[in-house]
Amino acid sequence: MRGAPLGLVVVAAFLSHVCEGQQNQSRSAYISQWCVHGHLIPSIFIIGAQKCATSSLAQDVVFHQRVTMGTLLPGEPSNHGKEKHFFDSPELNALHSKTSPSLFSPPPLHPTVEQYVHHFPSCSSEHGTVDGGDDVSLDATPRYVRNWHAPRLLWEVYGGREQLATKVTLVVTLRDPVDRIWSWFRFVAKAAREAKGWGLSETQGFEVPLHGQEAAGFGQWVDKEINNTNACRAKGVKDEDIWPKCGVDSGLVGSLYGPQLKHWLQIFDPSQFVLVSFDCYVQKGPRKILEALEARGVEFRPGDATRSQDLAVHANDNSVSHNSHPVDAMNKLADYLGHLDLDSLDRVVAANPGITSVNCGIQDLLHGESSR
Repeated sequence: MRGAPLGLVVVAAFLSHVCEGQQNQSRSAYISQWCVHGHLIPSIFIIGAQKCATSSLAQDVVFHQRVTMGTLLPGEPSNHGKEKHFFDSPELNALHSKTSPSLFSPPPLHPTVEQYVHHFPSCSSEHGTVDGGDDVSLDATPRYVRNWHAPRLLWEVYGGREQLATKVTLVVTLRDPVDRIWSWFRFVAKAAREAKGWGLSETQGFEVPLHGQEAAGFGQWVDKEINNTNACRAKGVKDEDIWPKCGVDSGLVGSLYGPQLKHWLQIFDPSQFVLVSFDCYVQKGPRKILEALEARGVEFRPGDATRSQDLAVHANDNSVSHNSHPVDAMNKLADYLGHLDLDSLDRVVAANPGITSVNCGIQDLLHGESSR
């Protein structure tokens, strides 16, 4: 897949969905629809995948469009500015087992759900107005895509078929599965060196490599991931169930895009999904898409530099060039993923023609196969 020519820019599909409601309704009507309990709740979700440029894409969209990711509440960690981690939270799942967490249940709103709503701007559904200059709220939590409970919880909180669940847009950014795992490994190693709890947990039983020496340790980590997965398969778990039965973390199983997307499609309609190619986004950025949207009358904030441009520099260092890559370990991982008997991404997309995607790398993302 490396070096393959890139086709159309998939971010166009995403950004057209961002303002889809605005094309068919007045600004006030759109705001009124998404103004629930006095707050402009998210109509767009970037649900995955981790280490696939979700942060850069979210910031590009917020920079150019009338979009907000909301604010932090007192005591929340800084990453909750972008990632609300609501629909993957144990608290919401526990609440669901006891009562309906729907935003449209008779009042009063449960405190857990009310806290989520309060991240986003105040609004008036009667007048179709919102505090500040943003018309759309965005929740960009890339862990949602690999959380088993997230699609069901999102569907129910948003009121199912009778309310707004059928109207949300679900964005998934994807990259070569092995590149994503290599990026994840370096991310985890950095967190472990900084003594962050989740990083230490992810690297338990493994010697964390020093900065700049990650390539030397990646082979050992790949062997551990493969051995753990094989041990799980030996217990009778089918390949198609490796995610989530053999784990839901973002190591090897985090790159099993097909089963994860297929699970979400059991609840949401294919037309609600937008697949974004990491390679297209990094190399092309959102500029041409913004020009197309401007021609259609969609307003966006002036700005020249984009996060995707900055990202491209790092991508060339970390994902495209092989100079410092652990090539043998990456090829071993690609071969292992390619021989798993499960639904590949291209098969899932082909079975759901309503998904918005572009033939720019998507067809090459079959569960780990690439031209290495």
